[in-house]
Amino acid sequence: MKRLFTICLLVIFAVGCSNMSTSSSPADEANKEDRSDEKTTDNSSADDQSEEPEKENDIYNHFNDATWEDDFHGFKSRVLKVVTTNNLELDDGKHSMVGIKLEVENTTKKAFDTFPANGTLVLSTGEQVVGATSYSPDEINGTIYEGVSVTSNINFLVQSNVDEIKWIKFIWFVGQRGNDNTYNVDEEYQVKLTLE
Repeated sequence: MKRLFTICLLVIFAVGCSNMSTSSSPADEANKEDRSDEKTTDNSSADDQSEEPEKENDIYNHFNDATWEDDFHGFKSRVLKVVTTNNLELDDGKHSMVGIKLEVENTTKKAFDTFPANGTLVLSTGEQVVGATSYSPDEINGTIYEGVSVTSNINFLVQSNVDEIKWIKFIWFVGQRGNDNTYNVDEEYQVKLTLE
């Protein structure tokens, strides 16, 4: 019974994330480039391409300084920004969400595996979420071949009031397979970002 309940919840969240109401999706919001270097609330909706923001309509807090980057044996990973909201409207009501805009780039001639959408998000509030609720595009999770660059929005529904979150820690795996299908080199990133 407990397992059935869990499966039903996952289906509800999956359907809810794909059928958002009139508000723009977290993926759309995280894709927007915000030109300020501080926490802002602008109106960069998917339908409005104008340069003039309307602050009252944006439900997201934008943390453009919450960035990080690393070069792991030629596999580059970059956190470009973080967004949060307590007002993500889904079919079953409003939810809180933390979204991470992540870019990966393989500058080598070998393939790398990376699984950030299967990663773990730890919050300063004591909450831990395993596995993203949604991510787009899908290519961010899996094998990244020679010369490929992918930017994705990885979104986690959270129970915490996002206004109380001081920092997040994003944990995920990256590795390069050898000829015997085991990893020659691998890394578990544990990236801590301040949200101020």
